[in-house]
Amino acid sequence: MQFVKARWAARSWVTVLMAALLVVASGMMTALPSQAASETGSYYQNRYYGGCLRAIGAGANAAVNEGCTLTDGELSDRWTTISRGKSPSNHSLIQLKNVRYGTCLDSNATNTGAAWIRGCNQGEYQMWEVFVTTVNGAKKYTFKSWGAWTLQGRHRCLTTTGEWAQEVLAECHADQAQQQWQ
Repeated sequence: MQFVKARWAARSWVTVLMAALLVVASGMMTALPSQAASETGSYYQNRYYGGCLRAIGAGANAAVNEGCTLTDGELSDRWTTISRGKSPSNHSLIQLKNVRYGTCLDSNATNTGAAWIRGCNQGEYQMWEVFVTTVNGAKKYTFKSWGAWTLQGRHRCLTTTGEWAQEVLAECHADQAQQQWQ
């Protein structure tokens, strides 16, 4: 009789454990689709030239404007947006992290030079103030280097100079198509 009680108690304990695991697993299953979507990232297409912001390599390399690859197989033109709060003017501050390489877009403490891809460090030169404009009913985004503004007092925005060209920083003009991303 004692053996039967012990066996029943063990089965009850296993049943409770299995039920708990199912609850945890079902919670994980419902969380996975949103995580998968965020790992895929978004692409940012330049309004003027039509190319996408793309990382070239994993090290300290240039950010370029190249043709958009709209398949999930090519992730060098996919970016996750990491919120870094709000600017004093209430614009979003973000960090752009490349999905393929895990590196971040960096304004490189430059006045008018190239934008680079570097290891993510949460420094001010990797933070971008986002200005949203609407063109023909669609939202367009202009990315202003937070570091160039706060550390140098310069209004420098991510600008493309052409298809297959390196991204640069130039004087901000949020209405200029070369500085607008969709």
